[in-house]
Amino acid sequence: MKLIKIKKNKIERFILPISKITIISFLVIFLCGFFFPYHEYPNDSRGYGLYAIRLVDGDYEFSSDLLTSTGKDEFVPATWIKTPHDTAIPDSMPGIAVLGAIFYLIGGEAGLFYLGPIFAICFLIASERIATKFFGPYVGLLTLSFLATNEIFFWVGRGLLTSNVFSLLFILGFYFMIKFLRTKRYNLLLLSSSLLMIPSFFRLNGIIILPIEITIIGSYFTILYIKKLKNKNLLKNKESIFLKIDKNLSKMNILKILVCILIPWIIFMGFFVSFNNYYFDDPTKTIYTA
Repeated sequence: MKLIKIKKNKIERFILPISKITIISFLVIFLCGFFFPYHEYPNDSRGYGLYAIRLVDGDYEFSSDLLTSTGKDEFVPATWIKTPHDTAIPDSMPGIAVLGAIFYLIGGEAGLFYLGPIFAICFLIASERIATKFFGPYVGLLTLSFLATNEIFFWVGRGLLTSNVFSLLFILGFYFMIKFLRTKRYNLLLLSSSLLMIPSFFRLNGIIILPIEITIIGSYFTILYIKKLKNKNLLKNKESIFLKIDKNLSKMNILKILVCILIPWIIFMGFFVSFNNYYFDDPTKTIYTA
């Protein structure tokens, strides 16, 4: 038994970390060495790079004499959306343009080339660390192996796309949510909700995370509440269990939980409505419905 235990400790202390470092190092070399330049990558990458560069130059809207004078859609470039003011704006959420502009300011075109690989590597490391934290080093290695052998991960991670940015923020947000459920620290819930909100600046479908977040947290505390009532034998009473006042639940301060969840999303909705109203003169009209 001692020999088996020694071998297991040796594997977890030396072999597993070395294996993980080797895989990550190989992927870093591959992603950074074989990146796709944004202007040569298919799909939306070319547009994202252009948006970022124009934003650094102080231009988010596109306009031209032909578009301004005629107002015809024929003079709107591909991947742009015409506005009622006879200008055009990018046909994507502004998050990727802002992030790309930051990287462009720091590293020029090289910054745009490496934005995708950097977030792919961060997503890879975060996935392994979170899996190891919750399920152990073997599951962490398995997670790393699955990502390392995924063709889509390589394809997306080498270009200027939003997928890995979205995924990284998504898993970090739920990681801190789990930590909140364990520790009941409200600052972790606020951080979690903020991280889960930010992906909506890159893809509008990220807004579906809000009801999911509320459902998970609400279900968790409801289950705890019911269990406590069962322990107190209160379920035998005819009154509804939700009319009972549970002291432990009240201490969690439901109002604080709702505030921590909703504040980031209120900020996003305020920005989104203002953005739509500014460019389309209608807070309900978006780049997807224009």
